[in-house]
Amino acid sequence: TRAGNSQNREGAGLGLSLSQNILAVLGSRLCFSSELGKGSHFYFEIDVSAATEPSQKADIAVVQSLFILLVEDVELNQQIIGGMLEQDQHAVLYADSVQQALKLATANNFDLILLDMNLPDGNGIQFYQQLCKHSASPPATVMLTADISEELKMAALGSGIRALLHKPITLASLRQCLSSQFLDKNQQPPRHAANFATFMQIAKHLPAQSVHNK
Repeated sequence: TRAGNSQNREGAGLGLSLSQNILAVLGSRLCFSSELGKGSHFYFEIDVSAATEPSQKADIAVVQSLFILLVEDVELNQQIIGGMLEQDQHAVLYADSVQQALKLATANNFDLILLDMNLPDGNGIQFYQQLCKHSASPPATVMLTADISEELKMAALGSGIRALLHKPITLASLRQCLSSQFLDKNQQPPRHAANFATFMQIAKHLPAQSVHNK
């Protein structure tokens, strides 16, 4: 039950009910604390055990180190997806808005952009269209989204985005996506053979002009 009846509120609150039911099945419950005018904090506790990727996914090839821009406004998603990428030795920079992503994308030579569809100041397709105005050859771009509609797929691919990777993202699905983009015989190899993060650790000991020229 809502505290107010404003017509401008997003959603119907169904997610809380679904979460409570799921947690009940898992032997837990959804708890919360709330203060009027300040907001609410929802949380739960649950016993978990370590899991491994399905065995049938173990043969997916791991792409050599890439320089990747992850455009995602949810910090937890940044941590999860970024952690998966760094586990496979990819170098990652992060952006949480269209404007920040444009600034980074035009200032760096990325191999790949992983692009969330919904951002605070626009959407992924709008970002990619703006990026194409700044660069005649933008990096390979993959859309991250929970929307499985055919309409979004056609709009994204029609704009030039390479592929869609549906949430929730697993290590196996992420590796499969990168493999399809960079290990296919028809794709160009990554522009960065070395680990960018390692390079930057070394570069801080070099003359600034030398690093700039390289």
